[in-house]
This record gives sequence, structure tokens and C-alpha cells, in this order.
Amino acid sequence: MRISIQRALLLAFTGLIAVLAGTLAWLSYRESTQLAEGLSREVIHAQQQRVENELKIVFQPVTRAVSITLARIRAGDVDLAAPQRQKTILWPWLREVPLVGSLMFGNPAGYQWLLARYSTGVMQSPLLSRQHDLPAIPRSGSLFVTREFDRRRWGDTSHWQIWSADGSQALRRFDVDLPGYEPSEHAWHREALKQLERVDAAGNGVVPESQVAWTDVYTLFTTKSLGISACGAARTPGGEVVITAFDVLLDDLTAFTRARHPTRSAKVFITTDTGEVLGLPDEPQFDSEAVRRSALMRPLEAIGDSALAAFASQWRGRRDAPAAEPVAFVADGERWWGSSAPYGLDADTRLWVGVVVADRDLRALAGFEPMFILWVALIALVFAIPLASVIARSVSRPIGEIIEQGRRIGRLQLEPEPADASALIEVEELRDGLNAMQRALADHIANRDQTRAELEESEERFRLTFELAGLGIMHAGPDGIVTFANQRIATMLGRTRDDLIGSPVMDHTHPDDRERDLERMRRIFEGREQAMQWEKRYIRRDGSVLWGHVVIGLHRDEQGRPLYAVAVIRDVSEHKALEVRVRQSQKLEAVGRLAGGIAHDFNNLLTVITGYASLVAQSLDAQHAAQRDLAEIERAAESAAALTRQLLTYARKDVAAPRVIDAGEVVRDNEQLLKRLVGSQIVFETRVADGEHPVFMDPVQLQQVLVNMVINSRDAMPDGGGLAIEVDRLGDVDDDRDGAERVRVVVRDTGIGMSPDVLARVFEPFFSTKEVSQGSGLGLATCYAIVEQAGGVIEAESTPGVGATFSIVLPCAGQSADARRAVDGARAVRGRGRVLLVEDETQIRDLLERGLKGAGFDVRVARDGEEALRAAKAFEPFDLLITDVIMPNMNGGTLAIALRAHNQDLSVLFISGYSREVLGERLPPDTELMTKPFATQEVVRRAQSIIDTRHRRPGSVMSVARRV
Repeated sequence: MRISIQRALLLAFTGLIAVLAGTLAWLSYRESTQLAEGLSREVIHAQQQRVENELKIVFQPVTRAVSITLARIRAGDVDLAAPQRQKTILWPWLREVPLVGSLMFGNPAGYQWLLARYSTGVMQSPLLSRQHDLPAIPRSGSLFVTREFDRRRWGDTSHWQIWSADGSQALRRFDVDLPGYEPSEHAWHREALKQLERVDAAGNGVVPESQVAWTDVYTLFTTKSLGISACGAARTPGGEVVITAFDVLLDDLTAFTRARHPTRSAKVFITTDTGEVLGLPDEPQFDSEAVRRSALMRPLEAIGDSALAAFASQWRGRRDAPAAEPVAFVADGERWWGSSAPYGLDADTRLWVGVVVADRDLRALAGFEPMFILWVALIALVFAIPLASVIARSVSRPIGEIIEQGRRIGRLQLEPEPADASALIEVEELRDGLNAMQRALADHIANRDQTRAELEESEERFRLTFELAGLGIMHAGPDGIVTFANQRIATMLGRTRDDLIGSPVMDHTHPDDRERDLERMRRIFEGREQAMQWEKRYIRRDGSVLWGHVVIGLHRDEQGRPLYAVAVIRDVSEHKALEVRVRQSQKLEAVGRLAGGIAHDFNNLLTVITGYASLVAQSLDAQHAAQRDLAEIERAAESAAALTRQLLTYARKDVAAPRVIDAGEVVRDNEQLLKRLVGSQIVFETRVADGEHPVFMDPVQLQQVLVNMVINSRDAMPDGGGLAIEVDRLGDVDDDRDGAERVRVVVRDTGIGMSPDVLARVFEPFFSTKEVSQGSGLGLATCYAIVEQAGGVIEAESTPGVGATFSIVLPCAGQSADARRAVDGARAVRGRGRVLLVEDETQIRDLLERGLKGAGFDVRVARDGEEALRAAKAFEPFDLLITDVIMPNMNGGTLAIALRAHNQDLSVLFISGYSREVLGERLPPDTELMTKPFATQEVVRRAQSIIDTRHRRPGSVMSVARRV
């Protein structure tokens, strides 16, 4: 009895474990099948969408090009009697539109003018087999072929030419017979004329892109290869019908579909509407040479691929179904998934994009391994019998004991026997083992889900980084068409991403930079450069220019073939604008140096003119008739000196020399100059109130302020207007600042005015609303600095469209300019003391010697430092050294140090045509300096003042610097 129970339990538990293992394997297989079906839908749909998007990139430019060409026909640009003119029209399309192998102009009467790429197999056509001396050009070649055919003039003869890459010269000419050639029998001829009938029926003559006709696939006559044509016909202004056709070759479509496999065994193919194959990559029985020889297309079932043949039988019954859901089929004992979706070229022509993928690839993509489940089931079955045997023994033992106890009770054998608990323990261990298997399976599923979540998170992180990067990023294929762009580059160019994707890169490039960029792109795609960077100009949607720093590299496939270029663009427009300003500042600095040198030499001449005029005036009676002429000479010299000061101020080589001047006189003196600045189309006037308007200011700087403000107002009135300068005084009632009197200068114009934003920044350095070439943005900023340095304020008021008013308010000086000049002129100085005069300019040296001697000084002169040292040794000690600073061999500072080594009480007065700032270390600090031009009497008064100070303070001497 024990043995039969144990066997029964053994069979029961063995069957149970086998059922569990089989159930687990079946559930796993069903889950993997559902997952594979879902993946097939996603993979196939994504691949179809990708190919369809790329087909748009191929076909849409062709359609657009045909539409533009038809518009030129209607405008009368196409003259069928002038082939050279036709070449000019067709040449850019053939070079720039992707995958177009040939283009044509013709008419219904049989005339044709065709232009084809040499590298698309034209020379391999049987038509040209007799031309044995034609050059062998590889497919990557860039020569071009033209053919002219006119049945009415030449019969069956056509004229051919091979052209250079730039179309400038014909390299080879020959004739070929085309017996039996009838254009009207070809698809492009029929479709173009049917399209023209629809346009004529519409009555408006408009041919949008949607009305350009696409033919079904047919054998092209010129190349004897398969192709598809976009064609159309239009009437010239004279009513003549002109046909044009752009051919896309089968060879190019075949290359287009190559390397587009989503998995290892998948196949991507394109078929006609009737099921003939247009392109199939990596298919050894299908090549372009075989197609040329047969000039036929093969059905999908006849290409020697069992998977595609099996799919074709499924697809033909579902071709007109609205949904392109994947279908499962079996080929060569293997399960496959496949689908084909229509791609419409126009209302009458469509292609089909098909994808088939092996079920094993999808399962591998999903991470499912069938062999793993089979091994688990096999191992479970192997261990099922021993495990069931152990369980059977453990369970049958207590059952047998129960039966034995029942027998013993029946025989009244009631002595107790110990119970065996090993069976219960084994049952618990079995339950624990099953629980552990369940937990391991759950952990495996959880790890798979976590891996998928981490992958999705990584992809999302990369996408966000790509989109939020501060740099613009674009992808472009070998044909120059943008295939991808992030939001940053779209924002930089003022466009949307949809506008960029599918458009040529050169459409967004500045015309002056396109030729250089094309050459760089060729170098990248030909492998001559791994990566390149340069600066270029882009054109925004609004027509403005964007400067970008471009770094470009190339992405290749596993075989090393170029797929697309990746360009990273950084906006450097502000940096380029700053470079322009820096260059402008450098130009201003160079002009300033020139102006400073001219002003120095001019000061020497003015010193001579002013000095001799003053000496002549002193030698004549006050009532002499020449006094007025001499006064005019001095006045002209003063004006020239003011002009020199203005040059030095412009050159930043002179500091302000403020004195009491009359602001009204400055305005009157410069009225003619300001009128010439504004021109005749602007009404200019000045209004100076009665009385004096004294201010303590450099007159040249006040003139500079007026000139800058007048020029600013003139630029604000391009169509003319009115400009006025007013000068008056403000008293306690008119001004509430601090009660002191002030002089006000007002500049008013009737120009375009300024907005509040512009008005708030009008005095900022480098701020300007003009073009860079028209202004540096420093005019009003300079005015602000000059007025502030003079202790005044400048304010601006403006209303857009009405005009602007600039008000300058300056402190009123205590003494008038006329009174100050009268006091200075009344001083008469009589000199005493010994003076050593050193000056390398002969005229200035003679003038100062004459003036100093005439005033009573004992004067010795020297031409340079060495001669001055000899004079100092030969004569008694001098009271004063008057020396120029810049001299040959030895400058004035070095001479002063050498003389003071023997005479520590020697005083020094430096004279120079340069300011203290320009002289720099050549001039010791805290020293006396007189800048040219100056009157001789000014030098006499300054010399006597220095000597008098020396005598009043016997122990005090002027400090002379110890450096040059």
C-alpha cells in the first residue's frame, strides 16, 4: 500500500511542476509576441515616417523648381531659339536641386534642349556607345552634358556638348542620331500637356506647386535608365507652349534608400503603385546595370527575396485599406512583420514606402530571449522527478503511518511511536523555493522596467540639453538641406523650426559668404577636413544680419560614409559691433596723432607771426596807419591759435585752458561755421540777449560743444527744418538753483525728436541711434563731460515728431572777458637780470632774443643743449634759463639738470608747442611751462615774475626733476 501511494504522489507532483513550467513558458512567449507586435508597429511606422520626410526633402525642391521655371516661361525668360540662355536658367537647378539628374526645355513640335549631369550615367548610355574617345568620369565627377534636338531642322540628328564644371567652355562636341525618337510618346510629354489643359480650363494661368505633374516610373530615353519626372507646360507671352521636365533617376533613389535599416535583417524599399520595385538596398540580383540592360522593372515577388515575396502576397490584398497596420507572415520558416504606406507625389501619382522586419530582431530589441525560457522549462522538467520523489516520500510516510496506526488500533496495539516531522519540513522548503523563484522573476521584470525608465530619462535629458543650449545647432546633408535644427538657432534667425528644416542652408547665408561656405562644406564632406570653424553672416527673416561663429563636424555611418554635418553656431554680433567701434577708435587715435603733430609745427609758426607783429606794433606810434593792419594780423593769429587748440583737443593732446570769455561772442564768431555745417535746407538763426555773458571756460571747448550739438540736430532733420541757438542770462527769479546768476545756451531743432527710452540714454558714451559708419556715439557724451568740467549742467527735452531742446547752464564769471583782457594788456614790464635762451627754431629764437633784450634783459642765446653748456661756462651765472623741451641731442630737462649742477639758484622756464600731458616725463613736475603760441610780452612778463620771486625768496629755488 505504501508503494502505490508514493508512486501516485510522485506522478501527481511531477505533472504539477511540468504544468507550472509549461504555463510560465507559454505566458512569457505570449507576452513577447505581443511586445514584438507593438514594437513592429512603432519601428515600421517610425522608419516609414523617416523615409517619407526625407522623400519630401527630395521631391519638394524639385516641385518648387519646376513651378519657378514655369513662372519664368510665362514671364518670357525662356527663348527656345537661344540654347545658351536656356543653359543659364537650367544650370543652377541641376547643380543645387538634390537627386535631379537631367532637366529639359522643349515644345510639342519635337524641339528639345536637355542638360544632364555627366556623373549620373549619361555617358554609359547605348546612345553614345559609338563615341569611343569620351573621357571616363566617375560618378563623383562634375562635368555636364547638353543635347539639342529639333526634328523639323535636323531630322533624327541631335547635337551634344560636354561642358566644364563652371559652364564657361565646351570641352567636346559631337552629333548622335536618334532614329525613331518621338517625344510625344513619353510620359513627361503627356503629363505636361494634360496639366496645361487644366491650367487653361481654370482661366487664370496660375500654376501652383500642387499642379506640377509627376509621372509614373518609366525608362528615360537619354540615359536608358529608370526614372521619375516632374513636368509641366506653360505659355509664353506670345502664346508659344514650352514644356519643362526635371528627372529623378532610379540610381539616385536606390542610393537614397541605402543604409536605412532599423534592424539587422530589416528591408526598406520603394515600389510603384502597381508593385514594381524602385529601390532595394543590398539586393545582389537588383543593380542599375541589369535594369539598364532590360529597361524593365520587376514585381516585388520576382526579385529573389522570399521575405518580400511572402509580404507581397499579403500586401496586394490590403493595398487599398485605409490603415497601414503591420501584417505578420512566414518566410523560410521564420516569422516576419511588414507594412507599406502610400506617399503621394501629386493627385495622380503615388509611391509606396515598405518596411519588413524579422520577428527575431524585434524580440532581441525588446530584450526577450526564447532560449532562456526553454532552458528554464527543461531544467524544471529535469529536476521535477527527483523533487517529486522527495515530496512523495515525505508525504506518503505520514500517510502510511496513519494507515499502520489504524491497523494497530484494529489489533489493539496502542503503544505510541514517535512521529516523523521531516515531510512537513520538506513541504515548507518546497514552498520557500517556489516563493524564491517568484521573487527572482519579479526582480527581473522590475530591473527591465527600471532600465527602460532610465533610458527614457537619459533621452529626455539629452533632448532638453539640446533644446535649451545657448548655442544654435543644425544638421545638414550633403545636398545642403537642413535636416534638423534646435529652437535656439530658429530664434537667432527669427524663424520657426519648421521653416528651417527642409530649406537649403545657403538660403539663410549672406550672399557674400555663400561661395566660401560651399567650398568649406565640400571640404568637410569630401573628408579633406575633419572639423572647421569660422565666422560668417546669416540673414534673419527680417533681412538683418547675424554674425555667427560656426564650428562644424561630420557624422558618418558604420562604413565611414558621410551622413550629415553638425554645425554649432554662437551669436557674435555684439562682439563684431564692438570690434568695429574699437577699429573706429583706433582710426580716431591715428588721426589724433597726425593732428597733434600738425598743431605742434603750426604753433611754432603762429608764435613767430604773433611775436613779430607785436614787435612791429610796439615800434610804431599808436596812431600809425599800420596799427590796424597789425591788429588784424594778431587777431587772425589768435583765431589760428584757437584752431590749433581745437586740433589738440580733438587729438586728446591738450588740456582745457579756461579763461573768462563771453559766450555770446563765441556764438557770434562761429555763426558762419555753424551755418556751413547745417547746410542750406535748414533755417539757422542765433539769438543773443543784450549785455555780457561771461563764463570761465576754454573757448575751444565751448566751440566743440556747439559744433557737436548742431551736427546732432542736423542729422535729426534729414528733410530740412529749423535750428536756433539762444544765449541769455538767468537771474534769481529765472533760476531756482542757488540764487547765483548763470549763463544759458539753448539749442533748439524741429527734427524727428527722441523717444523716452532714447532720451534717457542720450548722454551715454557709445550710445547712438545712427549707423556705425555715421557716428561713434561720443558727441553728446563729450558735450556732457565738457559742460560738467566747467561747473555747469546740460539737459535735454524732446517729443517724438516735434523736435529736441538742449539747454546748457554755466556759472556766470565774476569779471567780464573784455575787462580781463584790458587788465592784462595794461601791464608794462621792464626786465632786469641775465637770461640764457635755448631754442632750436631760428625764427622763434631770434624773436624771443629781440623781445627780451628790448625789455632790458641781458640775454645769451644757444641753438641746442651743448652750445648752452659752453655759454654757461664762458659767462657769469645766469638768473633764468628759458629753454625748449624737445630739442635734438639733449632735451630741456637734461639741460636744466646739467646747469643746476654748477648753479643751484638757476630758475627755469620751459617753452614748448606740446602740452604738459604730452611731454610726460620729459617735463619735471611743479615747473613753469608756457605753451606756444604766445606773445613776446607774455614771455617777458613770465620771466620777470620768476626772477622777482627768486629775489624775494633768496633761499627758494625752482625744483628741477631728476629724470628725463
